[in-house]
Amino acid sequence: MTFERTLDVSHLPDAAIDSRGVLWWGQIGMMLIETVVFALIVAAYFYIRIGFSVWPPPDIAPPNLFWPTVNLILVLASCIPMYLSSRAMERRRFVAAAVWMALNVLMALVFLWIRRTEFLLFNFKWVSDVYGSLVWTLLGLHTMHTIGDTLESIVFVAITASGRVGAKQQLGAKMDAIYWYWITATYALLYLLIYIYPAALRGTL
Repeated sequence: MTFERTLDVSHLPDAAIDSRGVLWWGQIGMMLIETVVFALIVAAYFYIRIGFSVWPPPDIAPPNLFWPTVNLILVLASCIPMYLSSRAMERRRFVAAAVWMALNVLMALVFLWIRRTEFLLFNFKWVSDVYGSLVWTLLGLHTMHTIGDTLESIVFVAITASGRVGAKQQLGAKMDAIYWYWITATYALLYLLIYIYPAALRGTL
């Protein structure tokens, strides 16, 4: 007769609201992959920049700074309600969590509306030249990530408002907040690359 060792895990919770959760590692892994994608495009941006004595190319004006700066301030400020929502979810204060996340969603929608204005103000298209392709690709990818996270936040607002929240939903909301911080940090870097850097080269700051 042989005996097998067994481990009793019946006392463990179904989910963990931290790095012990599978969702946590999946979200972090996805963010790392997306960061590498952006890094590759930025590397291509500077590689192609080497071949030009004037940047942006002479027939292209550096992008206007007003609306991008407004958007940068807005997205930085939007991290506050997202953080407060995440903390409220951890403390199981679901009404407060839904309210703060709804405020973040509203700010995200305004951000996307201003992003549309940014695109309209460009005096170049994605087919104009390689510079236009790079800028539109970088901002286009960031816009898609922003739309995706905003839709996810809307879903979490509905779930949280319904009161049907467990540990898995709490972890999901926490990762939604972390992803939003990533979106914010990414835009801060793109703001420097797409708006400040060309303006500095042209001496229009």
